Amino acid sequence: KGQFGKVNARGGVDANTNARYSAGSTLNSFSDKRRISLLLMSNNINQQNFSVSDITGAMGSQGGRGGMGGRGGGGFGPSNSLMVSPQSGNTTTHSGGLNYSDTWGKKTTVSGSYFYNYSNNKNVANLVRNYFTGNNTRYYQNNDNSTINQNHRINLRIEYTMDSANKITLTPSLSFQDNEATSLIAASNVVGDNVTLSKTNTSSRNTNLGYDFNNNLLFQHKFKKNGRTLSSVINTQLSDRINPRKYKSQSIYNDTVSGGLDQIYGLYSYTKKASLNLAYTEPLNKFSQVQVNYNPSYTLSKSDKSTKDYDTTRSDFTNFNSALSNKYDNEYMTQRAGLGYRYQKNKLNLSLGLDAQQSQLSGQQSFPVSSGISYPFQNL
Repeated sequence: KGQFGKVNARGGVDANTNARYSAGSTLNSFSDKRRISLLLMSNNINQQNFSVSDITGAMGSQGGRGGMGGRGGGGFGPSNSLMVSPQSGNTTTHSGGLNYSDTWGKKTTVSGSYFYNYSNNKNVANLVRNYFTGNNTRYYQNNDNSTINQNHRINLRIEYTMDSANKITLTPSLSFQDNEATSLIAASNVVGDNVTLSKTNTSSRNTNLGYDFNNNLLFQHKFKKNGRTLSSVINTQLSDRINPRKYKSQSIYNDTVSGGLDQIYGLYSYTKKASLNLAYTEPLNKFSQVQVNYNPSYTLSKSDKSTKDYDTTRSDFTNFNSALSNKYDNEYMTQRAGLGYRYQKNKLNLSLGLDAQQSQLSGQQSFPVSSGISYPFQNL
């Protein structure tokens, strides 16, 4: 029983007199079998992830249970639940992670975690390309990109031991994401004494809002005969995405606007999946056993994209672009069964297995034209 942790903070100014700072803390609390760990980080010096030492310090003896995003569900492991993909450029980051594990009564073990990350990334690049030609051609390009991202990740694991032969494990996880990316590109071709041949200006803004939910319900049963077991896993998955985007480009040749594009689109999509995995093992003798498994699954997905072009006469996005708009639904069903054999004696370990799968893919497009597909597949 006790508490321990560390806090760090530092700051200053860079060569351009911009304020720079970095702060963080790791806090741990123990009480019997209960453990609570907290990680915090805030900086604008491009540190986008917790350090390995911070994660290891918070993980402690729970490390063997798996990462926050792994099957263990408890303990801070170097998994993607505590890490984000590094980005080029300069990033301001605010992150926090909370981990909890405890035993409720004599039969239930609980572990869970929550992770939050906010990042504001700025990436500016300037390109100058010289061509060794008689008219001294140069190419200039300025890129200004920024991305603001927020995400929340929640993981939970509940293990309930009914008795010495039966156990139930529930592992749900939920994540939310809010991402907005903007991009500005200005490019030009110049010859001689800064005579502009052509210019191109492009701007875009892309927003991505969505969530992902995943849940596993595992039941395990051990028979009186050693090696004879039965297990079942019910998995459900849900994902939902809203993706509005705006794009504008303009090309100028010899001071004359020759082409351009100004449009917006909205994309909505979701996926739903449910599956079952049954497995039965039977020992043949002291050194070998067989396993029979059955795994049906069903996946439903939908996508709806609507694109509109800018109408200069109405000063609004009212021109519906049917060529870049579509709606479709997909269904994918599978039935898989398998048989496996395992032999283990001394240093010899032999495994054999064969699975057969029957699947059916069905799709229905309702726009811009109505059409459908249906394909069966068989695999061994």
